[in-house]
Amino acid sequence: MGPGGRGFILEGLISKTRSDDQLAFVIAHEISHALLEHPEKSMRVLLAAGRTGKDLTGTDTGAEASELIASATTDLLSKAYSQDEEYEADRLGLCLAYLAGFQHKGGSEFMDILSQVTKEKSVPSGGVKRIAYDLFTSHPPAADRKKYLDSLAKLIAKQNSTNK
Repeated sequence: MGPGGRGFILEGLISKTRSDDQLAFVIAHEISHALLEHPEKSMRVLLAAGRTGKDLTGTDTGAEASELIASATTDLLSKAYSQDEEYEADRLGLCLAYLAGFQHKGGSEFMDILSQVTKEKSVPSGGVKRIAYDLFTSHPPAADRKKYLDSLAKLIAKQNSTNK
């Protein structure tokens, strides 16, 4: 999803979905990024990183050192927040899809597909390796997102049974 709510969904990934519930979750997840203004925040980080690089090197000409510092700063700042943003978009996306009449299991089921498609390797379970993984990886592991979505789906189901 890009700034201003313009985005695209890759046909190859969409072709892997096996139900309207899964597809609705993917679309709602991407719409959630726009609603939560995640792309705009990323643009602000990019601009701030560029200014930081120029300030640190004392140049305004876009010299290589300035670009390197800006790039490293951008990577660190944007990735430190993007996993949280993915969980945010998962949460709102699940709610939007559900409110639109789709089953809450679609998100969790899609994470199974995503895990297979990306051939996700095992994720470090703790310590410095997990901290490094989280810091330098933009998306949380699909298995973690599945657990998160399963817990949200249970809350939705519980709320539904309470309201009946």
